[in-house]
Amino acid sequence: MESTFQAFKRPSSNDFGENNALVRGMHHEKQEKKFWTPSEDLKLTELVATYGARRWNRLAEKMQGRTGRSCRIRWLNKVDPRINKTAFTDEEDAKILSAQRELGNQWTKIAKLLHRRTDIARPSSNDFGENNALVRGMHHERPKKKYWTPSEDLKLKRLVATYGPRRWNHIAEKMQVKSGKSCRFRWINQLDPRINKTAFNDEEEAKILSAQRELGNKWSKIAKLLHRRTANAVKNHWHQLMRKTSKKQTKEETNNLIKPSSSLPSEAKDTMEASYFKTNVPLKYIDFLGVGDS
Repeated sequence: MESTFQAFKRPSSNDFGENNALVRGMHHEKQEKKFWTPSEDLKLTELVATYGARRWNRLAEKMQGRTGRSCRIRWLNKVDPRINKTAFTDEEDAKILSAQRELGNQWTKIAKLLHRRTDIARPSSNDFGENNALVRGMHHERPKKKYWTPSEDLKLKRLVATYGPRRWNHIAEKMQVKSGKSCRFRWINQLDPRINKTAFNDEEEAKILSAQRELGNKWSKIAKLLHRRTANAVKNHWHQLMRKTSKKQTKEETNNLIKPSSSLPSEAKDTMEASYFKTNVPLKYIDFLGVGDS
């Protein structure tokens, strides 16, 4: 049984030795480089012309230091001469913005709507330029407000009463300036009438401290141990307790630093005071008002 079990163990450097070919192949055979150089791009172009744009693992063996996946992504997104690398037109920008609102961040599907454009995983200001309409639409079309206003809270309550506390993206469209995630957090942590907003009692604080020591910062699990408390409220109260404890400890340490002189015996104090007056020269009296002359 023991030999059978060891036959299925995962190989490691301890089992085979650090110089074993298997271990070197597992950990050091292909180290991915961070940036592609122009010479590598040229070599990749020549290899694709020879073997075609399919046998990526075979190409990677010729590249020496690149994986098949890396070669494929580099070819499809940067090196392929069929890629349209010209600036995006206003018509393309409008198509991208409309498709992104409808499909979300499914860039492969969106790229198929344009002529020879790549999905490039996720567009950013580095890919398209900071002033491009796509980037402006993605990052600035819906400005997120920092604070919720009472009117927005009231509107969110009405929308949740109408659509239920689930269709957050649909509710966000009605809110116009809030995301679905923001609406959900606001409802769960502040507006839900079932939330217990009373002050935390001693029993709840003891449960929070005990559960945090056992579970760590898993606030959702800790909140389930309390009656109608939210994870956000539990987390914030735990931080308050930690600040109070830290302040108390700092105050006690400061008091301990000040106390040593007062803890001396009374005889030692008298001796210290007497030696002070003996060694120090008494202050000279100066008559500024001339009272002594009169």
